[in-house]
Amino acid sequence: MIQQERLNKIVEYLQEKQRATLADIAQLNGVSIDTARRDFEQLEAQGKLKRVRGGAIYCQQKENGRSVLENRYQENRAAKREISRLLKPFIVEGQSVFLNSGTTNIEVAKFLAKNYTRLTVITNNIYVLDILAEAQEFTTIVPGGIVDTDEGSIGGDQCERDILQYNIDTAILALEAVSIEKGITAYHPDRVSTIQAIMKASRRNIFVADHTKFGRVACMNVCPVDAIDLLISDSGLSDKLREAYESRGITVVTSDRENNFPLEEP
Repeated sequence: MIQQERLNKIVEYLQEKQRATLADIAQLNGVSIDTARRDFEQLEAQGKLKRVRGGAIYCQQKENGRSVLENRYQENRAAKREISRLLKPFIVEGQSVFLNSGTTNIEVAKFLAKNYTRLTVITNNIYVLDILAEAQEFTTIVPGGIVDTDEGSIGGDQCERDILQYNIDTAILALEAVSIEKGITAYHPDRVSTIQAIMKASRRNIFVADHTKFGRVACMNVCPVDAIDLLISDSGLSDKLREAYESRGITVVTSDRENNFPLEEP
């Protein structure tokens, strides 16, 4: 296989998985670890990936004038709106709420700003700050840390320390991947410890994911499936998947089942 073919395969793999180890790419292309490392170096020089210890992560590229994150926001947008409306029974005026990074929580922020007047919102999602600014009675708190401009998030040790100083009523955690076998997983190492800190600081954790995130397994483990109490998804989630999670004692809320919690219209 010529080098350009290898490089194209690496980019395609990273576009799907967001992250790869040297061993992943060596196996993918049938090459040595040293060759995979040299391919990473060349792709990093082209701005297509960022090398990290033991592997690489995908660098967001512009597509049709929009970043990959902006394109992800547009994907399944109706499902994300549906999910945000399902939060109504679980959020009460005066609460402290955490919104983590992720495009689903952009829609959640819009829903909260439109339907509530008095919340304290703590967030490491920099894309929701302008939205929350429209809710003048909200108190918005941003933890310190390192800004990831590609993902629109704040992370790192300082961020985690700050999060653990708060007593959060409800955390709304947007997921990248969830499966029965591996539970919640993430593509970026920083997200793992950040989500774990949020879960520890919060009295109640609500996990939100559209139906396309189910059955996915990312490369980093966050928590086992049994750590999930409440999971909100859209009506595209199949009955089979829903029942599989409910059999593990997880409450699954969607808008198309009569046994869901009552939904108030916004």
